[in-house]
Parts: sequence; C-alpha cells; structure tokens
Amino acid sequence: MKRGSKSVLGMFAVLVVALVPAVVGAGPAAASSGVWTGDSATVAAAEKPPNYNACPLEYFCVYDKYGHMCKWKDNERDWYKACSWAGRNHPKYVYNHGKYYVGVTIYRNVGFRGPVGDCVTWEEQAILAGNYNIGSHAWNC
Repeated sequence: MKRGSKSVLGMFAVLVVALVPAVVGAGPAAASSGVWTGDSATVAAAEKPPNYNACPLEYFCVYDKYGHMCKWKDNERDWYKACSWAGRNHPKYVYNHGKYYVGVTIYRNVGFRGPVGDCVTWEEQAILAGNYNIGSHAWNC
C-alpha cells in the first residue's frame, strides 16, 4: 500500500471514532439534533410508550410522551386541576378502558368546550398529535 493512502478498515475506524461520542453518550435529544453539548442535564427525556396494562378497568387513561398517566372513572371538567402534568406536557396517548360500550369525547378546553377528534370508543387505544393540551373529557358518545 502506498504511503498516505488509507485502507477501507482504517476509514471505517475513523468514522466510528467520529460518530460514537455524538450518538452513544449523547442521549436521544443529542442524537436526533446531531449536537452534543456534553451536559447530560440538558438532554431531554426519551419518549416512552404507554403502559396500557396499568389502566384499571372502568377508567379513561391518558399518557404524555414520557409515559406519565392520569386516569378518570367519571367525567372531568378541568384536567389542569385533576392531572399533575396536564399543564406542562401534552397528552399523547389515550385509552378508553372504561364503562362498557360508552365512548369518551375529549375537549381542548375546560368545561367541555371545543371537542377534539372523534369519539374514543370503548377499549380503543389512540395516539394523539401530542402538540396541544386537553382541558376536559366526558363519557357521552
């Protein structure tokens, strides 16, 4: 091999050495943005799928993208008072594990105003856009 030329294996090693610090130790936020800050405290928590099995029978359960759950057995006029994360995190997943054959309407505003989407039917698990707040819900469809 001539001096100054690199083997394929050598180029691969250089590529791995360059990428590993940016992806492996960086966490999900840094890997997705391609920027490594070196400060793990600034890395956002990874999305976590919901644990639908944790939703008790006869409840309507809602999860944020981090897997936090809030649950209700009845209508809820004000999610902000009833769910600890409702004002900080947007709901991402819903599960109607509730009253037999009764659906749930979710509303963007407190007081059952501004319905969002279709009825969440009994036993339905749905994924929301995750970019808006929900203010209330009712067992009414």
